[in-house]
Amino acid sequence: RCKIMEKKKISPIRTVLVLTCICAVISLLVAGVYALTKDTIAQNNEKKTEKAISEIFPNYTEKTAVSGEFDEKINALYKVTSDAVSGYAVDVTAKGYGSDGINMMVGIDDTGKIISVVIVSATSETPGLGQNITKPQYTDGFKGLTAGQKADTISGATISSNGVQAGIDACLSAVEQASKGAK
Repeated sequence: RCKIMEKKKISPIRTVLVLTCICAVISLLVAGVYALTKDTIAQNNEKKTEKAISEIFPNYTEKTAVSGEFDEKINALYKVTSDAVSGYAVDVTAKGYGSDGINMMVGIDDTGKIISVVIVSATSETPGLGQNITKPQYTDGFKGLTAGQKADTISGATISSNGVQAGIDACLSAVEQASKGAK
C-alpha cells in the first residue's frame, strides 16, 4: 500500500481541543480590540450627543441627566437650560426599516412642545426613501407638536416615518413623566 493514501486517524478530542484553542485566541483578540477602542467610541458618542443638543439649544448653559423608568426606546433624558429657552433633550432610538434603528435627539420645551428633531443616525434606512427622514423638510414638521399630535409620513417610507413618530411619542411621554416628578 501507498503511504500517501493512508488516512491518518485524528482523534475527535484533538479536533475539539484545537477548535477550542482557536476560539479562545479569537475571543481574546476581540476583547483586546474592544478594550482599546471603547474609550474612543464613548468620546465620539458624547461628541454626537453634545452636537445634537447644541443644534436644539444653541449656547445652552446647563445640561443635567434625568433618571427614571422610561420607555425602552429612551437612551438618555437631559434637562437643558439656555439663554433663550429651557426644556428637555431626549436621546432616543426607534425601530425603522433598517436593523440599526433611527437614533434621534428630540428637543421639547417646558410646556411640552417639540422645539426640534435632530436625526443623529439613520444609516440603515433605505437610501432615497427612508433616508428622507433626515431632511429638514420632514423633521421641521414636528416643530410645535405636543403629545397626541402626529406629523405627516413620507410616501414610500412609511415604516421609517412611523419609527420616527414612535420615538417622538416615547420622548413626549418621558418628558411628561419627568416634569411630573420634578414638581
